Amino acid sequence: MSKPDWYNPQIGGLAILVAFVSILIGPMLVYSEYGREGIEVSSVIITGLLTLSLVILYFQQYSILEKQTELQHREYRSSLAKRGTIVADGDNLTFRLQNKGRGKVVSMFLKSEITSDTGELDIGFGRTQLKSKETPSTELSPDSRIKEYVAEANFRVLNWKDSKRHYPFRFISSRLSRQDINSCIIKLTLEVVDESIVEGQFSHEFEIARQELQIKSGKEKEITSKEGDTEKRMYYSSTTIEEGLDSDYKSQNDINRKSIKEISKGLE
Repeated sequence: MSKPDWYNPQIGGLAILVAFVSILIGPMLVYSEYGREGIEVSSVIITGLLTLSLVILYFQQYSILEKQTELQHREYRSSLAKRGTIVADGDNLTFRLQNKGRGKVVSMFLKSEITSDTGELDIGFGRTQLKSKETPSTELSPDSRIKEYVAEANFRVLNWKDSKRHYPFRFISSRLSRQDINSCIIKLTLEVVDESIVEGQFSHEFEIARQELQIKSGKEKEITSKEGDTEKRMYYSSTTIEEGLDSDYKSQNDINRKSIKEISKGLE
């Protein structure tokens, strides 16, 4: 709940003081001037002033609580940074992450989307939890050293019966190839939950990659039956994220941005 635009703590305190003074002194002045009829009228006014005082007190208490909550969130907020390049191994992606904040990261999720045309397939985003390469942990402690986390990029097909099921990119790519779609653009977002989390929300959410992937085309092959008859059939092979990466890297956030040649030169 947000405070109304008109609310001001200082004005609110003054209003409460005026209301209580009016409640204490008002009835005596009214009675001396107008008698019992004046008291009946003043009782209505006093009831309104009491209601106003309670509303103002409520907003004062809410303002204090809101500030305390905000300070607590800052105290336990993480500060996550991606170091180096995202590395693809098939459809598995490895991230080098570091938490420089004071709050512990409880869990992290990879949100994978296809932002280009997918033909007859209505492809929705998939969400996969990141896990440490060293241990099964999903956490990242405050002021941590750089650690590696891995997650598989998954997607959903919303116009299929089981729309909640997650599929790796190699499965999606073979279906796109059947529609003669030879490339697509994937968007990767890192979603973070830390100790400052508000229920039902992510602490941080930021895009870490947006890249075009090339998809293998189907190949026509001749098949010979036992009877000696031959026919041509189309065969569609799947493409992983690693296989579909373009070699023209333009961004620091590109997946596998450093080529094998560049890596081998660094080792010489």
